[in-house]
Amino acid sequence: MNKLIRYLLQVFFIFYSISAYSQSYSIDNTWNPDSIMLNHRQSEFPTAYKIYEDENGRVFISGTFRHGNYSDIKLRSFNCFNQDGSIYPDFDLPYEIDKATLIKVVHDTLIIAQWRGIPFKCDMFGNYLPINNQYHDNLEESMYHPGITYGVKYQPDGSVLAYGYGFKLIAAPTEYELVRFKPDGHLDSTILINPCDEPNTNIGLLFKYDEERYFAEGIFNHWYGKYVNSFCRFYLETGELDTTFHNIFESQMLISGIVTADNKIVVTGSFYFPGDSTKYTITRLNSDGSLDSTFNTFNAAKQTGLGSFFISPICPLPEGGYLVGGQFNRYQGYVRGSIAKIDKNGYLDTSVFNGSGLDSCWESAQGHGEKGFVVAIEPTKDNKYYIGGQFKYFNGQRVSPVIRINGNEEFSIEEPKVTRLQLCPNPAKEKLSISSGSIIGEVEIYNQSGSLIYKAHINSKQKSIDVSHFTPGNYILRAMGKEEVFVEKFVVVR
Repeated sequence: MNKLIRYLLQVFFIFYSISAYSQSYSIDNTWNPDSIMLNHRQSEFPTAYKIYEDENGRVFISGTFRHGNYSDIKLRSFNCFNQDGSIYPDFDLPYEIDKATLIKVVHDTLIIAQWRGIPFKCDMFGNYLPINNQYHDNLEESMYHPGITYGVKYQPDGSVLAYGYGFKLIAAPTEYELVRFKPDGHLDSTILINPCDEPNTNIGLLFKYDEERYFAEGIFNHWYGKYVNSFCRFYLETGELDTTFHNIFESQMLISGIVTADNKIVVTGSFYFPGDSTKYTITRLNSDGSLDSTFNTFNAAKQTGLGSFFISPICPLPEGGYLVGGQFNRYQGYVRGSIAKIDKNGYLDTSVFNGSGLDSCWESAQGHGEKGFVVAIEPTKDNKYYIGGQFKYFNGQRVSPVIRINGNEEFSIEEPKVTRLQLCPNPAKEKLSISSGSIIGEVEIYNQSGSLIYKAHINSKQKSIDVSHFTPGNYILRAMGKEEVFVEKFVVVR
């Protein structure tokens, strides 16, 4: 009897674990803002750009959408929602703002920036909140041309960094790409960064490295006279270039960047390495800017057929690894609809997001279908995630341009192991030998363009592959075992 009970408990636990894990990263249908996030113009499409959930569970979303029924044509770019997706009824900004970005909610005070305009503060009803009776007035007095704001960063002391281009002061005609506002709204004259004298320059991405230094990326070749090729690390208080970091990209358009606990840098977007025509979408750099070879940079996000592809947001997960979004329909050879989960070293978790994802088409006014894309992934306080962008379907279900998905459940089966296998010689000329400590079932090889050029079922721990007919260059080998996925890069030379 005891054995029977123990057996039944084991069966129950396994069933419960698998059931719980199957709900991980599934859509949370308790969030349903469909009826209030429909765009009123056929030539435009509802798009969510920024999402923020405060400590009280209120959800702030900026983008191009409206609320109300179809007869209400008032376009709203910034709204507050309840946990079920309904409009927070008491919130109403005094006027429509242009591509709003919520910076922070601090003690029921909202700090908001806009694309064409200066940051301002308001209360939870959308009313201007005069901090020391001067915040907004001080901002207007500080600048006669607010410039174009690409992004903002809230500082712990209450100050705000704004970056973009065209920030002009009343006192001088110089245009700045990065400025800082004090907590009271006055411009901080010690942080006025204009790194180069070239025309049409901007800072499009800014993220913190440590307490003293920041990364900047955008349209600029030099940083105060030193060539940096559009990406560098600098000291915030002085604007001085950090010469210990070197940009290894030949060209790049970076969209997101984060710094890991061991001071490495993960960046996303689209970029190229010198001498390599392949476009890459995610990589990890060492603290000096050199490539971290332990991260799987190669054959990540791809798009079959026509259309561009990129990775935009990256969101660290509490269990390790990341959620990544963007525009793609393949990730490391697997079908993925603009969202994927990867481990800390960049290898795809093949156990989640196996449906059609967010790759369903919306139809333009001209009748041409385009792929949807993700521009925002924001975690909640209860282990869920908001996904925002421009899309209409998730795994075939009609949704708004902001969905909420469940995180990793408490009970879960062990995730597939991602390990490395032996390749030799590497570089290879005639033969490439592969070996592993476990049985390899299938082997695939992809060229630099992401095309599958070799596939074989070997069912062995070792295999020798003839590469004498391969064109010299870089290749990706992927081997699938019973519980393991091996991904390695190798080079063919002559």
